[in-house]
Amino acid sequence: MFFRIPGKQSLIKEYRDKYDRGETVEFDSTCSPATVSSLLKIYLQSLPEAVIPMKYFEDFLEIGSRLKYNQTSDLDSLKNMIEKCLPRINYALLAYLCVFLKKLTEYAHETKMDTDNLAITFGSNLIRTADDIDMNMIKGYK
Repeated sequence: MFFRIPGKQSLIKEYRDKYDRGETVEFDSTCSPATVSSLLKIYLQSLPEAVIPMKYFEDFLEIGSRLKYNQTSDLDSLKNMIEKCLPRINYALLAYLCVFLKKLTEYAHETKMDTDNLAITFGSNLIRTADDIDMNMIKGYK
């Protein structure tokens, strides 16, 4: 739920301004998880290029749809593509986020953020579409 509820805008601006100035940003107990999650999403959205670069969009979409519809177990293909195609910094960020999100699913009963909800929330922040691509196609609807 935290990733779907926006954080307090004044705090988000304050923390973001500090970060942009190169200052240390520390979260105390008064900072809500929604504020921190909003900052994470803003960070991912503000990257000049998505974590998964646009040039790999079609390849990821193809493997993703095969996995979604159990047409093949292409996890090895997906892993190879991630390891070989992504720039090192993108790979490191994606790996860190995946570990974090996997850990978060352990608390789905509390956060209401299961794997599907996290995929919906983070998918468009990790891989971006061209403006002319139909979002329903990406979600797997025909």
